[in-house]
Amino acid sequence: MKDSTKNTLKLLATTNIRNDDTLIAAKTAPWWIPMILGLVSIIIPLIPIMTSVSKTHGASVFASNNFGMDLTNTGAFLELKEEGYDFKVDGNKQLLSYKDGALRTEFNDAEPLAQYISVSAEGIQQIEYQIYYLNSTSSKDISAFIKDLNAERYIVGTITKYVPEENPSSLYLEESESETSEEEISEDVSEESSEPSTVDTYYRPSFLLLYKTGMALQIFERNNVKRISAVSGDWYHTTKDEFIIEKMLKTENKPEIDFTKDANGAYKVLREPSYLSDVHKNFSKTLDEVYTETKTRTFWSYTGIFFGVYFAVIVFMALLCFLLTRGKNNPMNYLTFWTCVKMVCWASFAPALLAMIAGFILTSYASMFFILLMGMRIMWLSMKQLRPAQ
Repeated sequence: MKDSTKNTLKLLATTNIRNDDTLIAAKTAPWWIPMILGLVSIIIPLIPIMTSVSKTHGASVFASNNFGMDLTNTGAFLELKEEGYDFKVDGNKQLLSYKDGALRTEFNDAEPLAQYISVSAEGIQQIEYQIYYLNSTSSKDISAFIKDLNAERYIVGTITKYVPEENPSSLYLEESESETSEEEISEDVSEESSEPSTVDTYYRPSFLLLYKTGMALQIFERNNVKRISAVSGDWYHTTKDEFIIEKMLKTENKPEIDFTKDANGAYKVLREPSYLSDVHKNFSKTLDEVYTETKTRTFWSYTGIFFGVYFAVIVFMALLCFLLTRGKNNPMNYLTFWTCVKMVCWASFAPALLAMIAGFILTSYASMFFILLMGMRIMWLSMKQLRPAQ
């Protein structure tokens, strides 16, 4: 092995802990080595961020709690199917609505196709879940429809929709007043109510909105108008020409849908935990399918954004080093900006490695570690190596 190669390999290790070697490496090593090292240092802290996004699925909204969706979903799906409704994805990846096996041509978007109503021991009824279908491909129409659904209020302990007489907006939460887009509902959200007076007075049932180009699920806290979680996506990865509701209601243990009801008019299968669990698993698989395209877009957008941010951090740190050495009494005032860039690239590997490790430990703060650690590394370098002569 050549002496120059041995020296370069030594510098790869020592520049992480010795500021003198960082300056020597920037002056003597081939220029392409720090460029590759800088690129690697940008990519390494991206790994925890990319891993976190890739592990997110549509059913991640149920990661810690299914919010009783196994029961409400199954009950609403059974009602939907018993009424003759079902849906298929066509070759153009658009959702078609069917009634009694025939393609629907008339629609009443304002009313839910099905809903699950809970009944307490005292006979108190309350809507827990609603399913809507919107026959539209316009993102503007879909966003407006979701905004309207978010604004609806029901009186707690009843199935009566609240209709304000004079000032409808007085009951709306801050989250409902802002425009709701498909991008906004694709993220998990947990927002606090800005008007405590609405708590235990009005509620908003959770709902599933099916539309031509995708679906959106929004889950609200029971007896409240606070949205807990949400997810949306499209039909690009959903198997075409299959009835979606029927596919979710048919399980391995129950290959045929059972509409049998008890004396109170409730579906008997809703008292079978194993069936509820199986239907919920089928629904979760559907959520994963519709979220796939959204996850791919999120993955690449996050990767591109933070790649640009970390690249800018390295350039900024190089500029900072360059400016710190411009003083007349600074012995390093001969350094060029290009030398400073190479010096920062040599110094960036250790912060990148530490940022990756910390990012896996504290995933929520993964995007910030490289910026913080890089700042500390360059501060140390500037104080020990680039300081003015005393």
